[in-house]
Amino acid sequence: MSTRPREALPRCSRPPPHLLPTAIVLLALAACAHAPPPAPEPSPPPGTEGTEIPEDVRRTLAGTWVYAGGEAELAAVDQAVDRATADMGFLARGFAFEALRARARPRDRYALSFDGRTVTIASPDHPTERGEVGGPPVSVTDRFGDENQTTFRLRDGALVEAGKSADGSGETVFTPSADCQTLRVRRLMESGRISAPVDVTLSYRRQD
Repeated sequence: MSTRPREALPRCSRPPPHLLPTAIVLLALAACAHAPPPAPEPSPPPGTEGTEIPEDVRRTLAGTWVYAGGEAELAAVDQAVDRATADMGFLARGFAFEALRARARPRDRYALSFDGRTVTIASPDHPTERGEVGGPPVSVTDRFGDENQTTFRLRDGALVEAGKSADGSGETVFTPSADCQTLRVRRLMESGRISAPVDVTLSYRRQD
């Protein structure tokens, strides 16, 4: 992940992953005897106390965001998944490609809201994700039945939702634009059982 210089947080007056399923990993392992071992799990974030959320961060992130990336970003998702499954056997690759693509494709919309130090992320047809920003990991199970230990934190004005399981790790990073009208959502999925991380960035616009 590249390091960007810290920028001043955007201000405005308007209120504003996950991860690889165990079934895919087991299938890939069975089909590719020479798959590398899983990458070491990242160290847990320091501290377990909640983080105060600045008011300008609340304003720039909170709200409902609708997918606006179009066909170009959908094609980029397919390319990223294709790279991630390149070294799998024929039968395993087809199954893994479809399952990974379903997890990497954009959601129709995100609704982000804050209550004290707690952030809530809601999307149609997806379980609600909720946790304390800067707090301890919470168990989150997505629509596919994948269960991950998930943390929420702030990084340079962006909201980072990071999760890990026994078979992989990943994060979703929500970065608002300076005018508070668009949102970049980066989805990253990593595992030692795939050829390359699935790393895509998707575009959303604020819903009026």
